[in-house]
Amino acid sequence: MRADGWNSLDWVGLVFREVAGTLDMCLPRDDHEELIAALRGMIREFLAYRAEHAG
Repeated sequence: MRADGWNSLDWVGLVFREVAGTLDMCLPRDDHEELIAALRGMIREFLAYRAEHAG
């Protein structure tokens, strides 16, 4: 745990959310569908893991 109260899972989650938001704004929905789906899947898995191990 860092002095600011954030741990590495918090920072990774923040980065994943920023990447997902950037992809949604920058890439057309019909282009790179597999990439977007894979990244969204990784983000969902990470957030589920983080929710299970938060504390």
